[in-house]
Amino acid sequence: MNLITFVTRFSLLGLLLACAPVWAQNCRMSDGYAPLVNLANLNGSITVGPDVPVGTEIFRATYYAGPTNQISCTAGRIDRIHQYTSLPHRASSYVHPSYGTVYETNVPGVGVAVWYNGSGFPRLTEGETNVQPPTVFLLWPVQSYDVSLIKIGPISAGTVTGASLPQFEYRMTGANRNVLIWSGRVQGSLNIVSRTCSTSDVPVDLGTHQMSEIPAVGSATGWVNVPVVLRNCPAFFGRYRGHLTTGTVQSANGRVDNRIRYRVDPVTAVADRTRSVMALQDDGVNMTATGIGIQIGTQTQDSVGFNAMRDSGLTLTETNNAQYTIMLRARYYRLAAAASSGQANGAATITLEYN
Repeated sequence: MNLITFVTRFSLLGLLLACAPVWAQNCRMSDGYAPLVNLANLNGSITVGPDVPVGTEIFRATYYAGPTNQISCTAGRIDRIHQYTSLPHRASSYVHPSYGTVYETNVPGVGVAVWYNGSGFPRLTEGETNVQPPTVFLLWPVQSYDVSLIKIGPISAGTVTGASLPQFEYRMTGANRNVLIWSGRVQGSLNIVSRTCSTSDVPVDLGTHQMSEIPAVGSATGWVNVPVVLRNCPAFFGRYRGHLTTGTVQSANGRVDNRIRYRVDPVTAVADRTRSVMALQDDGVNMTATGIGIQIGTQTQDSVGFNAMRDSGLTLTETNNAQYTIMLRARYYRLAAAASSGQANGAATITLEYN
C-alpha cells in the first residue's frame, strides 16, 4: 500500500514537470504578417547659430502609426527590446538626460539619439501575461519611434545624411522564441547652416551743443540714430524642425525660428544704470566735460538696459546674404547740477547672440 501511494505521488510530480514549459512565453508572427521596415525622413534645412547651447535638440524625425503587425503568443513572460543594430559613428561625450548616449554623425557638433516614449535606445521592457494555457492571445505592437539630432559641440556647416545615422529594431523575446517585429532607419538628408552675419564699427556724431540746451539734471539733447547693420547674414531656416512620417505620408511637425539678441556694454563706467547712461571717455589729452553722460536707448525705449541680452525684434528670413539693421539711439544726458563744457566722447561694445 505504501509503495502504491509513493508511485502515485511520483507520477503526479512527473506530470507537473511536463506541464511547466507550457507557461514559458512563445511568440510568433501571425500567419500573413511579416517584420516591417519603418523609414523616418530627414528633410530641408536648419540654421544653428554658434550660441545655441549644447544639448539643444535641433531636429526630430518621428515615425508614427505605421502598418500593424499581428503577433500570436502563449501565456508567460514577454520581454520587449528596442535596440541598435548599426552604429556608423562612435558615442559622443554628451549624455542626454532623457535619451541617454548621443552618437556622433557625419557633421561635427551634431549628434543623434533614437528613443521611444521618452526613453533612449537600447530599452528593455519586461512583462508577463496571465492568460491561462493553452489560450493564445494576439498583440498589435506599436510602430513608432523618434530620431533626434542634438547639438553636442561647435557645429560645422554640412549635410547630415540618413546613412550616417544608426539603424535599429524592435524585438519580442521569450524562452522559446526571439521575434523581430520591425526594423527602422532614416533616409534623406538635412542641410545644416552655421555661420553669422558680418558687422563693423558704428561711428556716431552726437554733434556740438551748448550747455544751455541741457540746463537741468535729467535734461537731454535730441536723439541721434545708431544703426547697427548686420551684413551677409545666412539664411535663417529655424533652429529646430520636426518631421513626421505616418506610414508613408510625410509632413512638417513643428518649428522654432531663429532669433538674434544683443547686449550693450559701455567701455566706460555706468553713470546711471536705470536710464542707461554711461560716463564720458577721457583721452588724457583734451579737456572732458563734467556732469554729462551719454544715454543709449532703443527706437521705442529711452533705456537699452546695459549688460543684459535683449531680443533684436528682427524678422529673419530664409534669404541668403540678407542685411538687417538693429536701430539704437544715443544722446547727451545731464547727470549733475554742476557741469562744465569740454570734449564729450564715449564708446560701447555691442555683442550679438545667434540662436
